[in-house]
Amino acid sequence: MQPTIRIPFVLLIAVLMASCSQSLPTASPSSSMAWIRHNTFSEGTNRVLWAGVKTRGLGVGFVRAEDRATWPYDRPSTSRFLIEEGAPFTTLLILSTGHDQPYPVLISVLVDYRQVEFRLDGKKGLLHYLEIDPGAEVNTEIPMEVPIGGLGWHDVTVVVFPDPEFQPADPQQRLPPKLGAFGRRTVVCVEGCTPVGSALPEPLVGTSGAIGGPKALPLVPGDRPPRERLLMTITARAGASVDLELWASNRDEALREYVVVPFLNYHQVSYAGADRLLFHMPPDSSLFVSGQVQVPDREGIHELTFLYVFDPFQDIEAVTDPFVRSAMRAGIIAERP
Repeated sequence: MQPTIRIPFVLLIAVLMASCSQSLPTASPSSSMAWIRHNTFSEGTNRVLWAGVKTRGLGVGFVRAEDRATWPYDRPSTSRFLIEEGAPFTTLLILSTGHDQPYPVLISVLVDYRQVEFRLDGKKGLLHYLEIDPGAEVNTEIPMEVPIGGLGWHDVTVVVFPDPEFQPADPQQRLPPKLGAFGRRTVVCVEGCTPVGSALPEPLVGTSGAIGGPKALPLVPGDRPPRERLLMTITARAGASVDLELWASNRDEALREYVVVPFLNYHQVSYAGADRLLFHMPPDSSLFVSGQVQVPDREGIHELTFLYVFDPFQDIEAVTDPFVRSAMRAGIIAERP
């Protein structure tokens, strides 16, 4: 069955007419079975009200245990941690939200841009689900422990996927930046900060002529302008593969380099033959990377995200952006023929 594309008209995004299934698709039935759910927390988790320290949207950060009583603006930097060989990276993960209702999120961790299991509030797993307490001045501080292998420098990234069980079939409900992932990064040095080599793939280099300014947006292949091919939802056969393009563009006057990490159902997957892509974008350049995504062999909606992280293996104080981002989350609607 040929994939059916459904993309809304908004601003410069044009409509691609599509056929639809007569029944409303539902979330993939087993997509959340492996999540570690935190319905309650241990005494090690603190909820702190900091009057005057307000979060807009979603807040993610770190604090050392010995600094948790210090006023947030007076705390030492958490851009680098030093640990001993064989010890895990331990810290308190700070989560906050400007929403006035509990905010559901799914949390993942990357070490050197590969997804790893970690402990959150003593529970071990790859993906951790919880609801952040409402209130712009409320911080939730949760003990976190991440295994780190090998001496030297390691990039550690905490990724927060918002509202992971909201899986709309309506593309209008996926307009950027509604479901974009967000996160924070730090450097963890084992016995010292000697570079250990990035182990990243060869960079993909942008060519002259910037078209727009996205960092990593999925497109439907075709001859139409990229803004008219933006992927919001697509219908495909369960168990098949879907052809896509990944669009990046740099309108800045400076070189931009960043890692792109693909996720399907919040698990790191391969795209264009790699589970991590390195984009090297000169000023006024664009890049289109063709690839495929393997659709799980089960019916339902599967969530596709491309995360990007600027300046890998660089000092956090000097990078383009210390945060981790994605522009959107697309839905692959898997059906049986």
